[in-house]
Amino acid sequence: MAAQPAPVDATLGGDPSPPAVPIPAAAKWVLALLMAIHAWLLLGAAAPSTHVLAPLTPAVKGPTFDEYFYIAAGATYWRSGGDFAENREHPPLTKLLTSAPLAARSDFEVPEHYRDLLHPPQQIFYGHNGGDWARNLYLARLPVVAVALLLDLCMFLAAASLAAGGAAGAWAGLASTGLLAFDPSCIAAAATANLDFPSAAFAFAALLAVRRALLLQTSGSACLASLALGAAMLAKLTALLLAPALAAMALVAVLGRRSLKPLLLCVLIGLGAFSTFAAGYGFETKSIAHVSGHGKYLSKQKDEQGNPRVLTKAWLREPVDALFGRDRGVPLLTAIKGLDHTLSETGRIGHNGYLLGETTPLEQTPEGPRYVGWKHYYLAVLPQKLPLTSLLLVVAGAVLALTPRGLPSARAGSRWVAWLDRATLLVFPTVVLLQFSLSNAQLGIKYVLPALPPLFLAGGLLASRRALHGWIASLAIGGAFQAVVRLHPDEAMFSSLLAGGADAGHRVACVGDDWGQDAPGLALFCNDLAATGEALAAEQNDDDLERLRTTLAPFLEAHGRELLPPHPHDPADWRRLARAARRAARFGVHYRYYGEGDPSAYGYDFEPLPPGPQTGVVAVHVTNLHREAFNPFLGNAPDLGWLERFDRTASEGSPMPGIFGFFVPGRWISPHRPFASIGKAILLYDIEAPK
Repeated sequence: MAAQPAPVDATLGGDPSPPAVPIPAAAKWVLALLMAIHAWLLLGAAAPSTHVLAPLTPAVKGPTFDEYFYIAAGATYWRSGGDFAENREHPPLTKLLTSAPLAARSDFEVPEHYRDLLHPPQQIFYGHNGGDWARNLYLARLPVVAVALLLDLCMFLAAASLAAGGAAGAWAGLASTGLLAFDPSCIAAAATANLDFPSAAFAFAALLAVRRALLLQTSGSACLASLALGAAMLAKLTALLLAPALAAMALVAVLGRRSLKPLLLCVLIGLGAFSTFAAGYGFETKSIAHVSGHGKYLSKQKDEQGNPRVLTKAWLREPVDALFGRDRGVPLLTAIKGLDHTLSETGRIGHNGYLLGETTPLEQTPEGPRYVGWKHYYLAVLPQKLPLTSLLLVVAGAVLALTPRGLPSARAGSRWVAWLDRATLLVFPTVVLLQFSLSNAQLGIKYVLPALPPLFLAGGLLASRRALHGWIASLAIGGAFQAVVRLHPDEAMFSSLLAGGADAGHRVACVGDDWGQDAPGLALFCNDLAATGEALAAEQNDDDLERLRTTLAPFLEAHGRELLPPHPHDPADWRRLARAARRAARFGVHYRYYGEGDPSAYGYDFEPLPPGPQTGVVAVHVTNLHREAFNPFLGNAPDLGWLERFDRTASEGSPMPGIFGFFVPGRWISPHRPFASIGKAILLYDIEAPK
């Protein structure tokens, strides 16, 4: 006879018994298969090579804009024994994880005088270790890949537990894991040495650990919750947004159990988390006087004597001055400075973004200029960046979770546990989305990645309903998987059908998706294009189609996927490609680079793109293309509106892609059409004459 679920007391104050139904063995094998495919995709996205089974060197994808900051900063933490001044605006845990494989290598050099370097991260990663940048980048990304695979397992176990195990738990676990493992944005983030994906993973683990502690009320579960919450705080300051969710969970437990014991338990968890956080900083203590000569601690604000302040925000500075003065050690001063810097710099100034044909408005304040974000930003970005099936399941799961019998715990009759599950699944994502919708820091979906795992869990729990088992799991796994497979390894630039797909989605929003990681792929493309142009130089007559196709064949085989349209077979397309190749061989390629450093380091000597219309082959990252088209705040940057721009009064041209064409009036005016797209992020134009 099959085992039955353990009974759950239906009264308001009843204590839930743990699920007694084991997960079927077949579900565990399917989970192992999903995780294996996920690992293969992550390794391929982290370091794609010419052989899918040997991703050893990033021949196509390079470092993103921020990666070398985090990797080099983490390496200094290891070599200095705990000096967290480099990249002090973020806590150290993720940087320590990503740099650990490099710190263990004797051939990764961190010079003793790194504090005196003009730009330590760039000089450490590209200068002292530039010859091995590809290997170092791959090694630094592996810990994030490991975190992603552990999150898969955590997601499966969480869904199975919330669905009370058995077949329902297995289906819910597989559906939730499929939504997470094959989400394009999560794959793109988990394949780079960034802070956002580990922050999402640790925050999700903290939510689940606190829920478990409130249910079990044991010392072991409380200790685990303290460690998880402390790790989330050490990953990124976004974890501070967990506070409203944890408060809601504690309130539900207090009312449900009719006892203050859960509140006391949460206080103890909070104290343990703070101890974990302090341990992550090595229980650091530094005085204001000690760091006053350190450039990483000084702000732009001056005191009454004209000296730079260490702390800018008065509500941080005044209590520190009152309690410790200048000479007494301040506990966790680097962490306090990091919070102060984030609120005073990034949090106040914001980011220059792009959304639906507009660049971020800039306003003048007494403290200086700042960007003002859009409150509807994530109402556009989430439909753009989530696969359509995932979006439908997430919305349905979130809505049904609020209904009386929408969650497994509610159907089992445990009312307060159902409310605890609602708080676990919905409060934190709501707070994250609201906070960043109201903030000035809007860089694509990556800032709100912590909101996704709880929402994927809510969507996957739909599969716990008996009539929906296979349908929901198939939609969750198959829908997301096909979206990834079609785009791999360019998941960072995924856009759903609602936003016109990956080829047009950049017109909806693009800042923060691909942070310059496709420059190596562009260099490969341009080298082969120039070589093809040299081979065609002696062939001025393109009417010999057989000879032309033979000459272009190696290039088409290597780069046909990147051409627009893909793998062209039309003779007119061959002639256009031949003209572009000849121009590239004769005049080179003008490139508007999105990133820091020298893009020519990837093996092709790019020409800079000067202001104004150009003749020849021009390559532009879509972020620069849209953010710098008729932007009144450009300064000396080139105006790229001559390539493509959006005019809200135009009646001719292409509308905003996907569903956004119904809501955003105007047309895209495109005097020039790109002939190739590298990683869906860099567009190449062959321009015969300026217009």
